[in-house]
Amino acid sequence: FTTKDKNRYRLMLNHVWDLKYSVEDVQAGRFKELMEHSQADLAQSSIYAIEDSDYIRFFENEVSGTQPIEKIVHYVMTDAANTLLEFLTVREPVLARL
Repeated sequence: FTTKDKNRYRLMLNHVWDLKYSVEDVQAGRFKELMEHSQADLAQSSIYAIEDSDYIRFFENEVSGTQPIEKIVHYVMTDAANTLLEFLTVREPVLARL
């Protein structure tokens, strides 16, 4: 992606175990709810780690114990076009400047 200052970056997601993607205005309520559990400073980031995640609990139920969930982190990414990307991963995302 490209920032307002024309700097280019690539966000790399490794070991993604599940993914949700949506573009819609109704995400505002969902996003507010997620941020109540966020570890991030909202003024400085558009990618958030979610604590006490319903998504992780849902995933745990769906995989019926076939995958370990102890190290899974629920991340949420947003942009100005009402895009909401949620993913579960066991590795931190890597941001690289191009």
